[in-house]
This record gives sequence, C-alpha cells and structure tokens, in this order.
Amino acid sequence: MKKSLLILAALLLLSSCQGGEGTQTPVTDTASGTVTAVDTAEKTPLEMLPDNLDFGGYEFHILYTDVLDLQYEYYISMEEENGDLMNDAAYKRNRFVEERYNVELVFCPHPVSQGDTIVPTVSQSVMAGDDAYQYLQFSSSWDSMPALISENALLNLLDFKELNLDSEGFMKEANDSMIINDQLYFGFSHYNNAGNLPLYMVFNKDIMRNNGLDIPYDIIFDGGWTMEVFQQYIRGINLDLDGNGKVLGKDQIGFASGDLISNYMVFGYDISLLKRDEDGTYRPDLQNTHFVNAVQKFLDFKKNDPDVYIPSAVDGGTGLTHMFLYGNSMFAHTGAGIYGYSLRAIEDFDFGIAPFPKYDETQERYGSYWSMNQFGIPVTISEREIVGAVAEGLAVASKEIMTPAFMDMYLESRMVRDEESIRVFNLMREDMVLDVCRYYDFSDGEIMPVYLLSRIKDMTKVVSSLAEVEKQAEAQAEEFFSIFFD
Repeated sequence: MKKSLLILAALLLLSSCQGGEGTQTPVTDTASGTVTAVDTAEKTPLEMLPDNLDFGGYEFHILYTDVLDLQYEYYISMEEENGDLMNDAAYKRNRFVEERYNVELVFCPHPVSQGDTIVPTVSQSVMAGDDAYQYLQFSSSWDSMPALISENALLNLLDFKELNLDSEGFMKEANDSMIINDQLYFGFSHYNNAGNLPLYMVFNKDIMRNNGLDIPYDIIFDGGWTMEVFQQYIRGINLDLDGNGKVLGKDQIGFASGDLISNYMVFGYDISLLKRDEDGTYRPDLQNTHFVNAVQKFLDFKKNDPDVYIPSAVDGGTGLTHMFLYGNSMFAHTGAGIYGYSLRAIEDFDFGIAPFPKYDETQERYGSYWSMNQFGIPVTISEREIVGAVAEGLAVASKEIMTPAFMDMYLESRMVRDEESIRVFNLMREDMVLDVCRYYDFSDGEIMPVYLLSRIKDMTKVVSSLAEVEKQAEAQAEEFFSIFFD
C-alpha cells in the first residue's frame, strides 16, 4: 500500500539545544556492574559527548571539494585563528574534537581543476581498497550519490552502529527521508551545514517607506505573509527612472529575480510532488491538486505580473550585478550561493529579510528551500569506533559552536541590518524543506521544480505538461530505485 508523503516536510530546528529539565541518564560501572543515575539536566550537548576516549593521535582524513572553503556556510578546514568570526569558530570546533578524542584532523581538498565532484576520487580509492579517507564531504549541487551506491562504495549508515545518528548533531527527519529499503548511504549533519541557510527574500526598506508601506515583519511573524499580501506590496512600485518609456534593469521594480532562481519560490507553497512507498522508494505525483494549483499560481505571477522583472541583473560597467544591489528593486531572491555576500557592501539603503510567501492564508507554515550538503563513510574504513566517534563529535560541535557564530557573523558583517532579520532566519529554520530529487535524481532533473517550471512555456497546458513528465518519470523512478534491491 502506498502512502502519500509530504516530501518537502519541515525538517529540523537548528537552534542550540539545552539540557533537558530533570533528565536522568543511567550509567553502568563496568567493574562492579552497579547502575547509577546521573543528572544531565545541566549538561550541554558538547558535555554529553564521551570524554573517556583516547585514540592515540589517529589521523582522521576528510575529503572535500576545496571550492567550498570560499563559502561561509562550510568552513571545513580552518587550521589557525585569524580574527574572522566564522574562521575562528571553525578552528575552535576542530580543536575541540581533536583534543576530546586525541585525533588529528587531516583535510584533503579535492582540486577544483579535477572537477567539481569527489565521486571519481572516492570510487578509485575504494576500488583500490585504500583506507585513505574516513569522512566524505559531498555537495548537493555536484555529487551523484547513486554511482557510489551502486558500486557499494559507501557504508550503510543504518548498519554503522558506532555512529549515533540520533545525536543532536544530525538532522533526523532529513536523514529519514533518504532511507530506502532500510539503507542510508549518506546523511546530513551540522558539520556539513553548520551555517547553511535556506533561500530567502530581501526587501528594500527605503522603497517601502517612500511608498507608505509598513515593514512586513509583524505580518511575517503572525504567519500572514502570503502570496496575495506579497503581491499587494509590490503593486504599483514600478518607476521609469531613466525616462526611456520602459521599466528595465536600472529602473525601479517591485520584484526582481533570475529565471531559474525564481522557480524556488514555489517551495514556499508547501508543495508535495512525490509519493513514497512503504519500502522508502519515491514515485512522481505531479497531478495532485495542490501541486497543479501551485504551479499555475506561480507561473501566472512570474509571467503576467507587471511588477516582476526577470532577468534581474544589469551591466554595472564591471559585469552583471543584481539590480537589488543598486537599490532599484523592492524585493529580490537571495541566498548564500547567489549574491548574499554582496549584501554587506550595501551602504545607500536599508534592507530586511523575508521568507518565501505562503500559497494562501490556510497554509500553516512557511516553506523555506534548503540545499543541504551530505556526508558519507567509505566502506574501506578500518577503525569503525574512531570514525563513528569523530563524525559525531564534529556534528555536535558544529551545531553548538558554529551555528551561533554564523548568526552573529551575519549581523556583525552587515549581511543583515536588524534583529528582526535574525528572527526571520530562525523562523525559516523551523520550516526548512528539502527536494529529494536533488539527491535521488531519477529523472535527469525533469522533475526538480527549479527546472520543471521553466520547461512549461504554455500556461494553457500546465496539466498536460505535468502529466507527460509524470508518465516518463514513473518508469525512470522504478529503474533508478532498483539499485537498493539488487
């Protein structure tokens, strides 16, 4: 029997976890066999990690693509302090784990010149039987996991009893969504995503005030930030600033976004486009009423709203620059991998942060799209206890040390300008959603909304277009997931 699953379900609140009130943990004295209760109410997750493990200076090798070090949300291999808030937090995290377990973290960057994926390197290492790497840092954007799964190159994390996936450092609901036929070959932890944020919206407060509009924080926190309210905000904002009779990139516009990136807005509608079988496998469900309505609603906005400008980049003399950075658009999309870090350079106007708007007022939660990065453990490891303990330590320490520092960094570096924006980030963290097709791409991207929506050219053929894609994807899904049953 199939059961429908909201694939894009709320994942996990990332804020620091404090000890439970009055928690009693049984501890056994191995010499006498006596069991006593230890009060853990005052212990932090870091203090709850084992403190009696000494691995004698074991070298723990972490393979990752070195381009990731250029992005704030990762900070894998910081080996010295330099005064940068995130760099120093990552350094403290790494030193904590090394001292806690008496290990040496050895960082193994995969050269970008050899490609943006570590999959071939992992495959070659495993085929050679080398215990060269103990931890694999993958990227959701580049790495094809099924290739390694079919080669039996990765451990089934559910059989890796030395790794506690129920620990505070791991993202249980996200990991559960990837379990197929009692198999999980990659997972999500705070070590991979310590400071990662979902895609979000930025808005120009000055344009709002000049047009007599209230800053929408109260609406957002009250749960009333819907598509209808958002479109009311941008209505009538367009201005032909250069007087050429057209509203283009250097004019004032209500909402500006690039073509593909704009499609992520549909995740805000709390969509479900897959069904899940009892064995964990997925099937396309593109004709369910809500998804069809969501696609139609979004495409109508994108194609027909006069206050929308796509593409959003204009030539600033030194290359293409997002018009929001010029102060020309009231709303825009952003995110860590788009132009988020350029926000710190804005001096001419004030801005705030907003989640993607809801489909309508009946929707209970916001949907904030999150592209998380995954980790894996190669089958060639020889020291399972060490690998499990260090992987857990990195996950927990990242959550407790890195994530708070990331929020501070955003505020101190002027990538956000008010405390309300931090509240919005925390709100979005409660409602982060995951696109399963990004990791189990059984349709060559055809079913991923970011690409699917751009392929629908005719608004009168939305239903038939979705039906056609679903028919093809159904057969592809059955073949794809067979790797978990061979």
